[in-house]
Amino acid sequence: MDQFELLKKGLVLSLEIERLYALIDGIALHALLDPERISRDKIIDVIKLNLDSICN
Repeated sequence: MDQFELLKKGLVLSLEIERLYALIDGIALHALLDPERISRDKIIDVIKLNLDSICN
């Protein structure tokens, strides 16, 4: 995304990478431990929301 200049200006790329890792790790853990609580659609929505927050 950075190579194609899709990210908002001023982001600290290393922090955004860690934030995305934490998000994915957390979602994976919740989906594993309590699969009835978080659906596939909700997982996709949460990831999209995060990506939308850092993209132009």
